[in-house]
Amino acid sequence: MLRQLSIRNLAVIDQLTLEFAPGFSVLTGETGAGKSILIDALGLALGDRADAALVRAGETQAEIAAEFDLSSRPAARAWLHEQAMENADDPQTCLIRRVVFAEGRTRAYLNGRSVTAADLRDLGAELLAFYGQHEHRKLTLASAQLEVLDAYCGAAQAERRGRHAAAHAIVRRLGTELESLREVAGARERELDLLEFELSEIEAAAPSEAEDAELDILDKAFDVKPSSRLGCQAELDHAEVEYQITEESEKTWYDEHPKERHEAEAKGLWPPK
Repeated sequence: MLRQLSIRNLAVIDQLTLEFAPGFSVLTGETGAGKSILIDALGLALGDRADAALVRAGETQAEIAAEFDLSSRPAARAWLHEQAMENADDPQTCLIRRVVFAEGRTRAYLNGRSVTAADLRDLGAELLAFYGQHEHRKLTLASAQLEVLDAYCGAAQAERRGRHAAAHAIVRRLGTELESLREVAGARERELDLLEFELSEIEAAAPSEAEDAELDILDKAFDVKPSSRLGCQAELDHAEVEYQITEESEKTWYDEHPKERHEAEAKGLWPPK
């Protein structure tokens, strides 16, 4: 049950603290008195999407805090136990705090530990339910009907259900760990199969030490270092220059000896191709 709701800098509310007693509580007021703001505040505490417009004008942040009594909520206690988020001072109590900043950021805390809005929603499903216009559809859900039936059966049934929920959570956790181990084992088997295949390929090729030596020789033959490549390029450039000089000299000589030039042209020896 909700014990206390504290609100600061939310919409038109400066600061407000409401304490609830066991039993049925009613909040009444005229239209515009702020009843819906209280519902919005409680929704924020339980993980609803935050809107920066809810921050009171002129303030940098709004803050909502809610305290719940979990003595009649074994499922909520089991969820907190599974998440290791129980209240160390009083496991029967749950403290939730939500901060909404004017720039749109939010922070959430559960029993003093930082959590996500999704965590608050998961826990909120075990704490209370909102009923308003067109929200009666939840009463048609089998899970909601079981909640009512279990609650009618009394505290003993609630305790049994809590133990069952805790045991179920352990089974799910162990199942997840088992599946993880199976995946690891499967990966190991696949790796062994690959190694066996590669080994069989090597054995089928039957390499010898002589082949290793030949491969080393070939590697060295094709391993041309950058300095060697530069040397080869320099020699090619030098040969190209010498060829151009030789061709120019030959052209000059033929120009000075027209008879020999005509003979060379007739034999196809000039000009060079």
